[in-house]
Amino acid sequence: MKTYFINRNRTNNIGDLKCSPKQYFNFFENNKEIDILYSKSKNPLNWLNELRLIKKNIIVGGGGLLDRETFRKPLLNLVNNKLIKSRVIWGAGHNSKSGQIDKNNILEILNKFDICGIRDFKFSLENNFDFVPCVSCMDPVFDDSSSTILNEIGIIEHEHIPLELSNFPKLRNNESFENTIEFIKQSDKIITNSYHAMYWAILLNKKVVVVPNSSKFFDFIYTPKMVNSIYDIDLKNDFKSINFNILEDCRNHNLLFFDKVKNQLFNE
Repeated sequence: MKTYFINRNRTNNIGDLKCSPKQYFNFFENNKEIDILYSKSKNPLNWLNELRLIKKNIIVGGGGLLDRETFRKPLLNLVNNKLIKSRVIWGAGHNSKSGQIDKNNILEILNKFDICGIRDFKFSLENNFDFVPCVSCMDPVFDDSSSTILNEIGIIEHEHIPLELSNFPKLRNNESFENTIEFIKQSDKIITNSYHAMYWAILLNKKVVVVPNSSKFFDFIYTPKMVNSIYDIDLKNDFKSINFNILEDCRNHNLLFFDKVKNQLFNE
């Protein structure tokens, strides 16, 4: 049964480009990946027919797709269309600009999926969904966290939301994945307002401080230090070490969810 993967992939944001499960499981090799905004200016039914999603499985995510107006209509088009066989959401999370989520807004969409794996820890537990961190943790680049430390502090800023601090080496989140990971490995500490830079730095056991710009930062299983402004950072006291193996934990959740998806959708 052919499966269509729907996420943000027509973008320069490296986190969005690395968060589809299609990239990490050979089981999904021959299936198609589609940008969720593909249907933005099209009639929803024509879009579904054009892509031949009739009686097909779809896997949506990951990324900050929930409680974000940009993605609400495409998501509703998908979950409300009865031509699709089965719907899975994998590693997606809320992304409210205000920092406060609209639970009813989110559940209106999630309750129509057949299987839900959400990257937001408390939200997933409170609403009986599987907790599934971003699947990018499956990339083998995280197997070796060793590297020569060149920077005491490295800054990774969102491409559209600059961090106005020039004292330290800086990268934007539209660089290549390889460059981004190497920059993190070569930095002892990371300051960022990018979700995936935060996530990858945590996976690599870095000390992280975050300048949040949406709700997506506040419900990961491990929460680093948050500050309102980059100028509020105490460079001596705000960086804390991680005290457990977050990489193994994140991978285990994805492997369990993969088995669930495979067993429920493909062994019917």
